[in-house]
Amino acid sequence: MTNKPRILLFDIETSHNVLAAFDLYSSNSHYNILQERYIICAAWKWLGESMVHTTSVADYPKRFSKSPNDDFDVVKKLHEVISSADAVCAHYGDKFDVKMLNSRVVYHGL
Repeated sequence: MTNKPRILLFDIETSHNVLAAFDLYSSNSHYNILQERYIICAAWKWLGESMVHTTSVADYPKRFSKSPNDDFDVVKKLHEVISSADAVCAHYGDKFDVKMLNSRVVYHGL
């Protein structure tokens, strides 16, 4: 009997960077970031299954009440799910979602 690979389909939604700048074209705009973007929510589904799973910063009221932009638990949950997959698939994943998630994993020391 052959085990089928576990293929995960996922997507994330993020906030915007908040920055102070006189124009949008300044080469130094990354020095003016007031609030780094973060992952607001994530959804995933295992290929072949119908159940869609979600997590968001609002699902963790203790952290959310202290800081609505604290994405630690969202990142931790998605990291755990992705780590259990044999393969992952995301719309625009290579260009954004995977890079964003990886940066937040590193940021949180996971």
